Amino acid sequence: MAEGCFAISFFRPSTSNPVSVNGIALEAGQTLSVKQNVGDEDHTTYEIVFYTGAASNELYVSRVNPFR
Repeated sequence: MAEGCFAISFFRPSTSNPVSVNGIALEAGQTLSVKQNVGDEDHTTYEIVFYTGAASNELYVSRVNPFR
């Protein structure tokens, strides 16, 4: 089982092809952040889909993990 996280963020650089995370389209330069309530952990499997474009497929992901 994958470890959960307290928060996760997805950032699409302005130089990246169009991308969606769990069906939510991210605009160039936009960040999608998901945070949990205190003590809760996110165990979601996120679906990331890149669409065609003239740029590269780039998406930066940051997670805040519990210290174990």
